[in-house]
Amino acid sequence: MSNLGELFQQLARIFRTSEAETEQQFETALELIIDFTGAEAAGIRLREEDSYPFSVSRSYPDEFIERKTDLLVHSQKSPLRKPDDSPIYECWCGAVLAGDLDEKLEAVTEFGSLCTGDLSGLHESAKNAAQPYRLRNTCLDAGYSSLALIPLKYGNTISGLLQLNHSQKNAFSEELITELEEALCPMAAAALAHTNELLIGELKDIFNTTIPLAVIGSDYRLKRVNQSFLDLFSPMDKHVEERYCYDIAPGECCQTENCPLKIVMGKETELAKECEKEVAGGEKRYLLETVTPRYNHQGKQTGVVAAFQDITERKKAKEKLAKTLTEKETLLDKIHQLVENNSRVIAELIELQVRGKEHGFNEKGLQIIESLAELRERLEDY
Repeated sequence: MSNLGELFQQLARIFRTSEAETEQQFETALELIIDFTGAEAAGIRLREEDSYPFSVSRSYPDEFIERKTDLLVHSQKSPLRKPDDSPIYECWCGAVLAGDLDEKLEAVTEFGSLCTGDLSGLHESAKNAAQPYRLRNTCLDAGYSSLALIPLKYGNTISGLLQLNHSQKNAFSEELITELEEALCPMAAAALAHTNELLIGELKDIFNTTIPLAVIGSDYRLKRVNQSFLDLFSPMDKHVEERYCYDIAPGECCQTENCPLKIVMGKETELAKECEKEVAGGEKRYLLETVTPRYNHQGKQTGVVAAFQDITERKKAKEKLAKTLTEKETLLDKIHQLVENNSRVIAELIELQVRGKEHGFNEKGLQIIESLAELRERLEDY
């Protein structure tokens, strides 16, 4: 491919008119970009919630992909975050995606890309940067000297990243990268659409329901909720996305081993669990929370879809019935004991009466005993 205009037209054709699957579209686009830039290895990262795993890649060693897939900095429980609640990423890819590149670095373009023909030298200069970088040295360990990272930016939204590598120094000129920043516009738009489809496309039909629904990420943050969820938990504040689920819908199971999301994560089964939660107005309600695992297009579990059903009245009726049954059993026990005691007393009285008689038994007294015995048997049937 000889010029930028031709690359732009072909990328536009791929993403605007192709009926191929999304992954196949990006694979075709990556082949064109490799041909245009002469890169030895390249990959495209697409956003999935807070992470940016490789969607497609070419010529990278397997261990390189494994080390570079997850850019998030993790603590023992969840990804670390900055004071403004945005995630913390590692290495140069993370810095480009987060917009954290130091503008004083010579390798940084005005668009926010990074391009260097001396990766080892860039690492050395980063030691004196205004902010520390969490560098992994993965590219250096793989033998790459040249690196170009271009954010897939549409408007002000970054939905992905193009990565180019070469073992030779100065393989990519700043002019080439600047041209690519313009040519990648169709791919950036497709990346943004792909990100939205992952979250919205699969749920747009089922979200239009009276059942409160929420998409919750593995980091316990609300990714999307429907109107019924807002009506139940937060009618006065509609902006709940990216806030913690246990802050918006607090309950007795939250942040414990009984948390439905915690139980389901890592498993392939659906879970239905009763929990008492605080709804709008501070009222406590019993809800049946049904949690279903959610996966991305690569089959990785990224969180859950939670559905909520108010079972407060049903639970109260069940508790009332249980209480009534308990009271009935208590009453029957008392009657049973009373009949048994009366039977014993009457039997003793009749026995005394019979002993004092010279002729036969007191038939009337025996009939009373038989009636009490029959009553006792009936009571035992309850």
